[in-house]
Amino acid sequence: MRLRALGMAALLLAAGRCSADVFDIGGHSVNIPAPAGCVRIDGKNPAYDGPIRQGIGRYNRLLALYGLQGDADRLSQGLRPEGATYQLQVAKQAEEAICSAADFAEARREFRTEFAKSPSYEAPVGGGSMQANMNGMLILDDNSNSIAFAGPVHGQIIDASGTMQQIDMSVAGAMVNAGGRVVLLYADGRANNPADLEWAKTAVLQWRNQVVAANPGPPATSSLFDRINWPRVGRGAAIGALVGLVTTFLRKRGR
Repeated sequence: MRLRALGMAALLLAAGRCSADVFDIGGHSVNIPAPAGCVRIDGKNPAYDGPIRQGIGRYNRLLALYGLQGDADRLSQGLRPEGATYQLQVAKQAEEAICSAADFAEARREFRTEFAKSPSYEAPVGGGSMQANMNGMLILDDNSNSIAFAGPVHGQIIDASGTMQQIDMSVAGAMVNAGGRVVLLYADGRANNPADLEWAKTAVLQWRNQVVAANPGPPATSSLFDRINWPRVGRGAAIGALVGLVTTFLRKRGR
C-alpha cells in the first residue's frame, strides 16, 4: 500500500520536464505530453498490452501507456508494473474526423447523454470477459476543449476457466479535442476508495491540461463529423476505462 501511494505521489509531484510524443491520428499530427514524471511503458511486454488492445478493440485503438520508469523496466523484464498508470486511446469512429469547437459541443452533449444512462458493459479480456456497470459515474469537468468523468466501477471478471472475481475499483477519464482530433485519456484509479478516486481525478485533469496546451485550438470547420456515431464513442470511452481497470485488477492479484 505504501509503495502504491509513493508511486502515485511521484507521478503528481515530479518536477522534471515532461517528454512529448507526436501521434498520427487520421493523417494529422497530435502532440501528447507524457503525464508528469512518466515515460512510455507500452511495447515492453505483450502480455500486458495485449489484453488492453483486445478488450477495447471493438471501439478504440490504444495509442500509448504511461507510467514510472521503474515500471517500464519491470515490464521489459517480463514483470508487471507496480505504480499508477495512464492510457491514451482514440475512438475508431472519430479517428478520421476533424472536430470544430461548435461540433465538439454537440459531441459533449451526446457523451453526457450516454453516461447519464449508467449502462452496463461487457468486453473480452485475456481469454475471458468482464461485465461491469458504471452506476455513480459522474461528469467531473466539462468545457469547450474536453469533458472529463470519474467514479466507481463494480462488476465481475470471468476468466477462461469460468472462474469469476468481483471488481470494485475507481476510474477517471477525459475526452479531449486536441487541435481538432478527439482523444481519450485515462488515469488508473485502482481501488474504489476516496483517496484513490481523488488521485485519479486530479491526475486526469492535469494530463488533460497538458494535452490541450500542447496543441493548437480546434479548427473553425469540421470534416466527416456528421458520420460519427457519438453515443457509440461515449460507450467506447466507458469500455476503454473499464478494460484498463481490469488489467490493474489482474495485476494486483499476480495474474
